[in-house]
Amino acid sequence: MKTVQAISNALSGSKIIFEEIWENEYLTEHEEVVLDSDTENLFFGMDNKRAAGYIIKNMDMSSKIQLAYIDPPFFTGNKQMMRGQSKKTQVAYNDVWKSKEEYLTSIAVSLRIIHTLLSDTGSLWVHLDRRAVHEVKIIIDEIFGEENFVNEVIWSYKSGGAGKKSFARKHDNLLFYRKSKDFKFFLPKEKSYNRGCKRYAFKDVKEYQDEKGWYTLVNMRDVWEIDMVGRTSRERVGYASQKPELLLERIITSCTEKGDIVCDIYSGSATAAVVAGKTGRKFIAVDNAGQAIDNTVERLINNGISFKIIKHEDDII
Repeated sequence: MKTVQAISNALSGSKIIFEEIWENEYLTEHEEVVLDSDTENLFFGMDNKRAAGYIIKNMDMSSKIQLAYIDPPFFTGNKQMMRGQSKKTQVAYNDVWKSKEEYLTSIAVSLRIIHTLLSDTGSLWVHLDRRAVHEVKIIIDEIFGEENFVNEVIWSYKSGGAGKKSFARKHDNLLFYRKSKDFKFFLPKEKSYNRGCKRYAFKDVKEYQDEKGWYTLVNMRDVWEIDMVGRTSRERVGYASQKPELLLERIITSCTEKGDIVCDIYSGSATAAVVAGKTGRKFIAVDNAGQAIDNTVERLINNGISFKIIKHEDDII
């Protein structure tokens, strides 16, 4: 009953907070740095509620975002501090909450923001793990409609700890929702190796061969085996919860086309923004943690991706 009440309170509380976004003035004072006046990519260094107010009121962006990917805090109870290029120790992310209800309310506000900004042909991906995915799914069902649930994708990896009294925890959960039945989706294929990796030679079945053996191409499954960003990985930037580019590339290319807008309101290591830029999509990224802001700016610049940054210093933690 405690969990049910927390979910109920989160839904009602988030609705009140969401309505306040339209009633309050946002960004009356802000620092704006234009790195490329022709860019259509945006990074907001501020609280995501303030960023949402700015986008909705000043940019005519409502219902134009094609894909929203969010990788919010996992309800770990940790506050991650990091030292970046500036040699200054800053907050990477804050995952400390007074209660599960407070956490769920924060997530619910973000989901209401996304639902407003998302195109009718758009999709939502929420990246979590065992700690809160079950409660958050119920909240998404209420806001997006359970009929718009598409898949739970399991991201399986080799890294991570192994407990003595549990199976090794080696996966994250990605919840995939559509805004409507008219959502864009481009189903990718994957290799399915024949038994013994030998050729079948079935009629009308295309077979292929690589160094491992013979295979066919089939519709991609909902279990994705992708390595985490290792210590020696070229794409590693040192951010604590950095996600691999291959993971985001698979999500982005399956739900968007070139020129579409990708939104990530928990930018963190900026993987979604970087992959969007590399694949010809536009992006809106948001984060208010000092280390995440520095990391996002540096990574985008290093990848030659143009963008405009708008910051609100009072929001930065």
